Amino acid sequence: MKTFMMTVSFILALCPISLCAEQGTVGRWEKIGEKDGIAAYIRANSRAPVNESRSTCIINAPVAEVERAARDISIYKRFMFMSKKVKPIDHPDFKNNQDTQGIYLLQAFPWPVADRDGVGRIDFYVQKSTNTILIFIKLLKSDYPPLPKGTTRMPFCEDVWILKPINATTTELTYQVLMDPGGNLTMIPGPVTDYVAKYFGTYTCRNFRKIVEEGNYKNASGIITQTPLPDDFKNYLNPE
Repeated sequence: MKTFMMTVSFILALCPISLCAEQGTVGRWEKIGEKDGIAAYIRANSRAPVNESRSTCIINAPVAEVERAARDISIYKRFMFMSKKVKPIDHPDFKNNQDTQGIYLLQAFPWPVADRDGVGRIDFYVQKSTNTILIFIKLLKSDYPPLPKGTTRMPFCEDVWILKPINATTTELTYQVLMDPGGNLTMIPGPVTDYVAKYFGTYTCRNFRKIVEEGNYKNASGIITQTPLPDDFKNYLNPE
C-alpha cells in the first residue's frame, strides 16, 4: 500500500490547471485538511479523472524572491517527487522568451507502474496593480522530444501557481492542479488515488517553501515578469 501511495503521488507531482482553456462541470472547493501552515482543498472537475486540488501557504520571503525560485528550473527536481529529469527545452511550436519557457519532465516510478513524462510550456503573468504573479504550466500533446522506451506521456495537465504579496517580506503561495496521468489507473487502488489527490499539493508547497526560505534568492531586487495577466485568468485569483 505504501509503495502504491508513493507511486500515485509521484505521478500527480509531475504536473506541477485551468478554468479558462476549457470549461467543464466543476464542484465547490472542499477544505480537506491543514498541516504545517498549508491548507488543502479538492473539488470534482469533469475535465479530469481525478479530483482537482488546490493548496495554499505563506512563504517568508518577498514576492520577487519567490518569483526567482519559480523561474529556476534547476530546483524543480527538489520539490517534485521522484524526478528523474527536469530541464528547459526549445520547442518547435513556440519561442522561449523572458516570460515563456519550454520544459521537459521525467518521473521514475517503481514497477509495475511505467515512468511518466511531460512536455510543457510555462507562462509567467503579472497583475501590475497588485504585483501578483500567476504562473501557468500546461503539458502539450507533443511527440517532441521522442518518448523514452517504457514511458507513458501524460495526456493532460494544467498547473497554476499564484504568488501574491502579503507585505514587503511575505508571500502567499497557491498551487492548483488539474490533470490526467494517463495509463491504466485501474492498476492503482482507488483509495490510494483519492488520498494522494488530496495531499500531494501539501508536499509540493512544503518543499518549495523550504527551498525559497533557504535564502538563495535574496539578491532579487524586483519582479521580472512583464506580461500582463489576461482577463481570462483573473478567475484564478478569486477561487469559489
